[in-house]
Amino acid sequence: MINSPSLSEKYGLPISLKTSVIDSQHNFFIEVDGNDIFLEIPLDFSAIDKSTPNLDDYLVGFYTKKKVKESEIKRLKNNDSDGVIGWIIPILSIESSEHEKSNLPGFLRYAFISLFALFKSYPKYGKVNIDALHQKPSVNLSQLFYDELVIVLIYKPMTSLADLQSLCSQLLDQGLVKLTERDPSEIKFIKSITEENTFNLKIKPISSLIKENILIEKVLHEQFPYESTPAFRFFILYQIVELLIEKVYFHQQEKLISDLIASKHDLSQAKDIFEKIQGFTSEKKRMTLLFDKYTSNNHDFSSLITISKSLLSGMNNDNEKSDIVSNLYPIRNFIVHNYRNFKTEHNSKLDELVEDILSYIPSILSNYHEPLVESTQI
Repeated sequence: MINSPSLSEKYGLPISLKTSVIDSQHNFFIEVDGNDIFLEIPLDFSAIDKSTPNLDDYLVGFYTKKKVKESEIKRLKNNDSDGVIGWIIPILSIESSEHEKSNLPGFLRYAFISLFALFKSYPKYGKVNIDALHQKPSVNLSQLFYDELVIVLIYKPMTSLADLQSLCSQLLDQGLVKLTERDPSEIKFIKSITEENTFNLKIKPISSLIKENILIEKVLHEQFPYESTPAFRFFILYQIVELLIEKVYFHQQEKLISDLIASKHDLSQAKDIFEKIQGFTSEKKRMTLLFDKYTSNNHDFSSLITISKSLLSGMNNDNEKSDIVSNLYPIRNFIVHNYRNFKTEHNSKLDELVEDILSYIPSILSNYHEPLVESTQI
Protein backbone atom coordinates (compact mmCIF):
# COMPACT_ATOMS: atom_id res chain seq x y z
CA MET A 1 0.00 0.00 0.00
CA ILE A 2 1.25 3.50 -0.80
CA ASN A 3 -0.27 6.54 0.85
CA SER A 4 -1.12 9.66 -1.12
CA PRO A 5 -0.10 12.59 1.09
CA SER A 6 -1.09 15.32 -1.38
CA LEU A 7 -4.54 13.87 -2.13
CA SER A 8 -5.17 13.03 1.52
CA GLU A 9 -4.25 16.53 2.65
CA LYS A 10 -6.12 18.21 -0.17
CA TYR A 11 -9.41 16.43 0.49
CA GLY A 12 -9.11 15.70 4.21
CA LEU A 13 -9.49 11.95 3.67
CA PRO A 14 -6.96 9.11 3.97
CA ILE A 15 -6.32 8.04 0.36
CA SER A 16 -3.90 5.31 -0.70
CA LEU A 17 -3.16 2.90 -3.52
CA LYS A 18 -3.37 -0.84 -2.78
CA THR A 19 -2.43 -3.83 -4.90
CA SER A 20 -3.44 -7.46 -4.80
CA VAL A 21 -3.17 -10.55 -7.00
CA ILE A 22 -6.41 -12.29 -7.92
CA ASP A 23 -6.32 -15.24 -10.33
CA SER A 24 -2.71 -14.34 -11.28
CA GLN A 25 -3.87 -10.85 -12.33
CA HIS A 26 -2.39 -7.82 -10.61
CA ASN A 27 -5.20 -5.55 -9.42
CA PHE A 28 -5.21 -2.04 -8.05
CA PHE A 29 -7.55 -0.49 -5.52
CA ILE A 30 -7.87 3.04 -4.23
CA GLU A 31 -8.61 3.04 -0.53
CA VAL A 32 -10.61 6.10 0.51
CA ASP A 33 -11.46 6.48 4.17
CA GLY A 34 -11.40 2.69 4.60
CA ASN A 35 -13.40 1.86 1.45
CA ASP A 36 -11.85 0.15 -1.60
CA ILE A 37 -12.59 1.41 -5.13
CA PHE A 38 -11.40 -0.80 -7.96
CA LEU A 39 -9.01 0.96 -10.36
CA GLU A 40 -9.69 -0.20 -13.90
CA ILE A 41 -6.32 -1.05 -15.44
CA PRO A 42 -6.56 -3.51 -18.38
CA LEU A 43 -2.80 -3.98 -18.81
CA ASP A 44 -1.32 -7.41 -18.09
CA PHE A 45 1.48 -7.01 -15.55
CA SER A 46 1.93 -10.75 -14.94
CA ALA A 47 5.26 -11.08 -16.79
CA ILE A 48 7.10 -8.08 -15.32
CA ASP A 49 8.83 -7.15 -12.07
CA LYS A 50 6.03 -6.01 -9.77
CA SER A 51 8.14 -5.03 -6.78
CA THR A 52 7.08 -1.75 -5.20
CA PRO A 53 9.33 0.92 -6.73
CA ASN A 54 11.48 3.24 -4.69
CA LEU A 55 10.35 6.54 -6.17
CA ASP A 56 13.47 8.25 -4.82
CA ASP A 57 15.32 6.46 -7.63
CA TYR A 58 13.34 8.33 -10.28
CA LEU A 59 12.93 11.82 -11.63
CA VAL A 60 9.16 12.23 -11.81
CA GLY A 61 7.26 14.96 -13.64
CA PHE A 62 3.59 15.58 -14.37
CA TYR A 63 2.65 17.29 -17.60
CA THR A 64 -0.36 17.90 -19.76
CA LYS A 65 -0.67 17.67 -23.52
CA LYS A 66 -3.60 18.97 -25.47
CA LYS A 67 -5.31 16.29 -27.55
CA VAL A 68 -2.82 13.63 -26.45
CA LYS A 69 -3.33 10.11 -27.78
CA GLU A 70 -2.79 6.81 -25.96
CA SER A 71 -0.18 5.88 -28.56
CA GLU A 72 2.06 8.88 -27.80
CA ILE A 73 4.49 6.89 -25.69
CA LYS A 74 8.21 7.67 -25.76
CA ARG A 75 11.31 5.85 -24.64
CA LEU A 76 14.00 8.23 -23.42
CA LYS A 77 17.65 7.57 -24.19
CA ASN A 78 20.95 9.39 -23.65
CA ASN A 79 21.95 8.64 -27.24
CA ASP A 80 21.12 6.24 -30.03
CA SER A 81 23.23 3.37 -28.68
CA ASP A 82 22.57 3.62 -24.92
CA GLY A 83 19.87 1.79 -23.05
CA VAL A 84 16.52 3.26 -22.08
CA ILE A 85 16.72 5.71 -19.17
CA GLY A 86 13.05 6.59 -18.86
CA TRP A 87 9.62 6.89 -20.45
CA ILE A 88 6.97 9.44 -21.34
CA ILE A 89 3.59 7.86 -20.63
CA PRO A 90 0.11 9.39 -21.10
CA ILE A 91 -2.31 8.03 -18.53
CA LEU A 92 -4.59 7.12 -21.46
CA SER A 93 -2.02 4.48 -22.42
CA ILE A 94 -2.17 2.96 -18.90
CA GLU A 95 -5.93 2.51 -19.03
CA SER A 96 -5.87 0.92 -22.49
CA SER A 97 -4.50 -2.34 -23.85
CA GLU A 98 -5.34 -1.48 -27.45
CA HIS A 99 -2.17 0.40 -28.41
CA GLU A 100 0.86 -1.37 -29.90
CA LYS A 101 3.13 -0.75 -26.89
CA SER A 102 0.77 -2.34 -24.37
CA ASN A 103 2.70 -5.63 -24.24
CA LEU A 104 6.24 -4.24 -24.11
CA PRO A 105 7.91 -5.22 -20.80
CA GLY A 106 9.65 -1.84 -20.50
CA PHE A 107 6.42 0.07 -20.99
CA LEU A 108 4.57 -2.19 -18.56
CA ARG A 109 7.19 -1.75 -15.83
CA TYR A 110 7.14 2.04 -16.17
CA ALA A 111 3.34 2.08 -16.37
CA PHE A 112 3.38 0.11 -13.11
CA ILE A 113 5.77 2.65 -11.56
CA SER A 114 3.66 5.52 -12.91
CA LEU A 115 0.69 4.36 -10.88
CA PHE A 116 2.68 4.59 -7.68
CA ALA A 117 4.11 7.96 -8.72
CA LEU A 118 0.62 9.32 -9.34
CA PHE A 119 -0.53 8.57 -5.82
CA LYS A 120 2.74 9.31 -4.03
CA SER A 121 4.00 12.40 -5.85
CA TYR A 122 1.03 14.04 -7.59
CA PRO A 123 1.15 17.77 -6.69
CA LYS A 124 -1.45 19.33 -4.43
CA TYR A 125 -2.45 21.83 -7.11
CA GLY A 126 -3.08 19.07 -9.66
CA LYS A 127 -6.58 18.62 -10.97
CA VAL A 128 -8.48 15.73 -9.34
CA ASN A 129 -12.14 14.72 -9.61
CA ILE A 130 -12.55 13.38 -6.10
CA ASP A 131 -16.29 12.89 -6.66
CA ALA A 132 -15.44 10.00 -9.01
CA LEU A 133 -14.37 7.99 -5.96
CA HIS A 134 -17.86 8.24 -4.48
CA GLN A 135 -20.00 7.58 -7.54
CA LYS A 136 -19.37 3.90 -8.28
CA PRO A 137 -17.33 0.90 -7.10
CA SER A 138 -14.73 1.29 -9.87
CA VAL A 139 -12.94 4.17 -11.60
CA ASN A 140 -10.34 4.70 -14.30
CA LEU A 141 -7.42 7.11 -14.20
CA SER A 142 -8.84 9.69 -16.60
CA GLN A 143 -12.02 9.94 -14.54
CA LEU A 144 -10.05 10.57 -11.35
CA PHE A 145 -7.35 12.82 -12.83
CA TYR A 146 -7.90 13.94 -16.44
CA ASP A 147 -7.31 12.40 -19.82
CA GLU A 148 -4.58 14.81 -20.97
CA LEU A 149 -2.23 14.03 -18.08
CA VAL A 150 1.22 12.70 -19.05
CA ILE A 151 3.86 11.28 -16.70
CA VAL A 152 7.62 11.58 -17.31
CA LEU A 153 9.87 9.13 -15.47
CA ILE A 154 13.66 8.87 -15.64
CA TYR A 155 15.70 6.32 -13.70
CA LYS A 156 18.38 8.32 -11.84
CA PRO A 157 21.15 5.67 -11.88
CA MET A 158 21.02 5.76 -15.70
CA THR A 159 21.48 9.51 -16.09
CA SER A 160 23.47 12.48 -14.85
CA LEU A 161 20.40 14.73 -14.90
CA ALA A 162 19.70 16.41 -11.58
CA ASP A 163 16.11 17.32 -12.47
CA LEU A 164 13.66 17.56 -15.34
CA GLN A 165 14.09 21.32 -15.70
CA SER A 166 17.06 20.71 -17.97
CA LEU A 167 14.68 19.00 -20.42
CA CYS A 168 12.00 21.69 -20.26
CA SER A 169 12.55 22.97 -23.82
CA GLN A 170 12.58 19.49 -25.35
CA LEU A 171 9.49 18.39 -23.43
CA LEU A 172 7.63 21.49 -24.62
CA ASP A 173 8.70 20.71 -28.19
CA GLN A 174 6.99 17.33 -27.67
CA GLY A 175 3.82 19.21 -26.71
CA LEU A 176 4.18 18.64 -22.97
CA VAL A 177 3.38 21.51 -20.62
CA LYS A 178 4.41 21.18 -16.99
CA LEU A 179 1.55 20.92 -14.54
CA THR A 180 1.43 24.10 -12.43
CA GLU A 181 -1.13 25.96 -10.37
CA ARG A 182 -2.58 27.37 -13.59
CA ASP A 183 -5.68 25.65 -14.91
CA PRO A 184 -4.58 23.34 -17.76
CA SER A 185 -7.82 24.11 -19.59
CA GLU A 186 -6.35 27.57 -20.27
CA ILE A 187 -3.49 26.12 -22.33
CA LYS A 188 -3.60 27.22 -25.96
CA PHE A 189 -0.49 25.39 -27.18
CA ILE A 190 -1.10 22.27 -29.27
CA LYS A 191 1.76 20.29 -30.78
CA SER A 192 0.66 18.29 -33.78
CA ILE A 193 2.09 14.82 -34.36
CA THR A 194 4.27 14.35 -37.44
CA GLU A 195 5.98 11.37 -38.99
CA GLU A 196 9.27 12.57 -37.49
CA ASN A 197 7.97 11.82 -34.00
CA THR A 198 9.64 8.51 -33.23
CA PHE A 199 9.34 6.01 -30.41
CA ASN A 200 12.88 6.64 -29.12
CA LEU A 201 13.64 10.16 -28.00
CA LYS A 202 17.26 11.17 -27.48
CA ILE A 203 17.33 13.64 -24.62
CA LYS A 204 18.79 17.12 -25.15
CA PRO A 205 19.46 18.61 -21.72
CA ILE A 206 20.21 22.31 -21.43
CA SER A 207 23.96 22.99 -21.43
CA SER A 208 25.55 22.97 -17.99
CA LEU A 209 26.96 26.44 -18.79
CA ILE A 210 23.41 27.79 -18.67
CA LYS A 211 22.36 28.34 -15.06
CA GLU A 212 18.99 29.94 -15.74
CA ASN A 213 16.97 26.71 -16.04
CA ILE A 214 14.30 27.90 -13.62
CA LEU A 215 13.73 31.06 -15.67
CA ILE A 216 13.74 29.14 -18.96
CA GLU A 217 11.18 26.66 -17.65
CA LYS A 218 9.00 29.49 -16.39
CA VAL A 219 9.06 31.21 -19.79
CA LEU A 220 8.43 28.01 -21.76
CA HIS A 221 5.92 26.28 -19.48
CA GLU A 222 4.14 29.03 -17.56
CA GLN A 223 3.93 31.78 -20.16
CA PHE A 224 4.26 30.55 -23.74
CA PRO A 225 1.64 27.72 -23.69
CA TYR A 226 -1.10 30.01 -22.39
CA GLU A 227 -0.67 32.69 -25.04
CA SER A 228 -2.54 32.63 -28.34
CA THR A 229 -1.59 35.95 -29.99
CA PRO A 230 1.17 35.16 -32.54
CA ALA A 231 3.19 38.32 -31.88
CA PHE A 232 3.18 37.73 -28.12
CA ARG A 233 4.09 34.07 -28.62
CA PHE A 234 7.04 35.19 -30.74
CA PHE A 235 8.11 37.74 -28.14
CA ILE A 236 7.96 35.17 -25.32
CA LEU A 237 10.09 32.65 -27.22
CA TYR A 238 12.51 35.38 -28.19
CA GLN A 239 13.29 35.86 -24.51
CA ILE A 240 15.34 32.66 -24.72
CA VAL A 241 17.45 34.24 -27.47
CA GLU A 242 17.74 37.44 -25.39
CA LEU A 243 19.00 35.41 -22.43
CA LEU A 244 21.64 33.67 -24.53
CA ILE A 245 22.95 36.78 -26.26
CA GLU A 246 23.29 38.37 -22.82
CA LYS A 247 25.46 35.42 -21.81
CA VAL A 248 27.49 35.92 -24.98
CA TYR A 249 27.94 39.60 -24.05
CA PHE A 250 29.27 38.85 -20.56
CA HIS A 251 31.56 36.10 -21.82
CA GLN A 252 33.04 38.37 -24.47
CA GLN A 253 33.19 41.30 -22.06
CA GLU A 254 35.21 39.28 -19.58
CA LYS A 255 37.94 38.75 -22.19
CA LEU A 256 37.91 42.37 -23.33
CA ILE A 257 38.20 43.69 -19.79
CA SER A 258 41.17 41.40 -19.20
CA ASP A 259 42.75 42.76 -22.39
CA LEU A 260 42.01 46.31 -21.27
CA ILE A 261 43.73 45.81 -17.93
CA ALA A 262 46.73 44.24 -19.68
CA SER A 263 46.98 47.21 -22.05
CA LYS A 264 46.91 49.98 -19.45
CA HIS A 265 50.32 51.27 -20.60
CA ASP A 266 49.42 51.14 -24.29
CA LEU A 267 46.92 53.90 -25.06
CA SER A 268 46.53 52.91 -28.70
CA GLN A 269 45.64 49.33 -27.82
CA ALA A 270 43.32 50.46 -25.05
CA LYS A 271 41.51 52.73 -27.52
CA ASP A 272 41.01 49.79 -29.90
CA ILE A 273 39.56 47.70 -27.07
CA PHE A 274 37.15 50.48 -26.06
CA GLU A 275 35.94 50.68 -29.65
CA LYS A 276 35.40 46.93 -29.69
CA ILE A 277 33.41 47.13 -26.46
CA GLN A 278 31.22 49.84 -27.95
CA GLY A 279 30.70 47.82 -31.12
CA PHE A 280 29.76 44.80 -29.08
CA THR A 281 26.73 46.56 -27.60
CA SER A 282 24.97 45.73 -30.88
CA GLU A 283 22.36 43.05 -30.21
CA LYS A 284 22.52 41.91 -33.82
CA LYS A 285 26.28 41.37 -33.56
CA ARG A 286 25.87 39.31 -30.41
CA MET A 287 23.13 37.26 -32.04
CA THR A 288 25.45 36.52 -34.94
CA LEU A 289 28.09 35.32 -32.50
CA LEU A 290 25.52 33.18 -30.72
CA PHE A 291 24.58 31.27 -33.85
CA ASP A 292 28.04 31.22 -35.42
CA LYS A 293 30.29 30.59 -32.41
CA TYR A 294 28.31 29.68 -29.30
CA THR A 295 26.02 26.96 -30.61
CA SER A 296 26.80 24.09 -32.89
CA ASN A 297 27.36 25.38 -36.41
CA ASN A 298 25.72 22.32 -37.97
CA HIS A 299 22.20 23.68 -37.48
CA ASP A 300 20.21 23.73 -40.67
CA PHE A 301 18.23 26.96 -40.38
CA SER A 302 16.92 26.73 -43.93
CA SER A 303 13.26 26.36 -42.97
CA LEU A 304 13.52 29.19 -40.43
CA ILE A 305 15.15 31.46 -43.00
CA THR A 306 12.57 30.57 -45.66
CA ILE A 307 9.64 31.34 -43.37
CA SER A 308 11.27 34.57 -42.17
CA LYS A 309 11.88 35.72 -45.75
CA SER A 310 8.28 34.98 -46.67
CA LEU A 311 7.00 36.93 -43.66
CA LEU A 312 9.31 39.88 -44.35
CA SER A 313 8.23 39.92 -47.99
CA GLY A 314 4.59 40.11 -46.93
CA MET A 315 5.53 43.03 -44.70
CA ASN A 316 7.18 44.78 -47.68
CA ASN A 317 10.63 44.24 -46.25
CA ASP A 318 12.38 42.02 -48.79
CA ASN A 319 15.78 40.79 -47.67
CA GLU A 320 18.39 39.44 -50.07
CA LYS A 321 20.66 38.11 -47.32
CA SER A 322 20.46 34.39 -46.54
CA ASP A 323 21.79 34.15 -42.98
CA ILE A 324 19.51 33.51 -40.00
CA VAL A 325 20.25 36.76 -38.14
CA SER A 326 19.59 39.06 -41.11
CA ASN A 327 16.17 37.48 -41.54
CA LEU A 328 15.07 36.93 -37.94
CA TYR A 329 16.28 40.15 -36.35
CA PRO A 330 14.17 42.52 -38.53
CA ILE A 331 11.05 40.60 -37.48
CA ARG A 332 12.04 40.97 -33.84
CA ASN A 333 12.55 44.73 -34.33
CA PHE A 334 9.23 45.21 -36.09
CA ILE A 335 7.25 43.36 -33.40
CA VAL A 336 9.04 45.09 -30.52
CA HIS A 337 9.06 48.62 -31.92
CA ASN A 338 6.22 48.73 -34.46
CA TYR A 339 3.67 46.16 -33.37
CA ARG A 340 0.73 48.53 -33.85
CA ASN A 341 1.36 48.31 -37.61
CA PHE A 342 1.58 44.53 -37.72
CA LYS A 343 -1.33 43.33 -39.87
CA THR A 344 -3.47 40.39 -38.80
CA GLU A 345 -3.12 38.89 -42.27
CA HIS A 346 0.47 37.98 -41.30
CA ASN A 347 -0.56 36.05 -38.18
CA SER A 348 -0.61 32.61 -39.79
CA LYS A 349 2.89 33.04 -41.20
CA LEU A 350 4.16 34.38 -37.86
CA ASP A 351 2.59 31.39 -36.10
CA GLU A 352 4.44 29.13 -38.54
CA LEU A 353 7.66 30.93 -37.67
CA VAL A 354 7.01 30.54 -33.94
CA GLU A 355 6.53 26.78 -34.29
CA ASP A 356 9.76 26.53 -36.26
CA ILE A 357 11.71 28.55 -33.68
CA LEU A 358 10.38 26.27 -30.95
CA SER A 359 11.72 23.21 -32.78
CA TYR A 360 15.25 24.70 -32.78
CA ILE A 361 15.37 25.85 -29.16
CA PRO A 362 16.19 22.44 -27.56
CA SER A 363 19.25 21.99 -29.77
CA ILE A 364 20.41 25.58 -29.31
CA LEU A 365 20.15 25.33 -25.52
CA SER A 366 21.75 21.90 -25.47
CA ASN A 367 24.66 22.82 -27.76
CA TYR A 368 25.48 26.15 -26.13
CA HIS A 369 29.16 26.43 -25.31
CA GLU A 370 31.65 29.22 -24.69
CA PRO A 371 34.50 29.22 -27.20
CA LEU A 372 37.96 30.61 -26.64
CA VAL A 373 37.66 34.36 -27.19
CA GLU A 374 40.27 36.03 -29.30
CA SER A 375 40.72 39.79 -29.18
CA THR A 376 40.45 39.96 -32.97
CA GLN A 377 37.07 38.19 -32.91
CA ILE A 378 35.07 41.29 -32.08
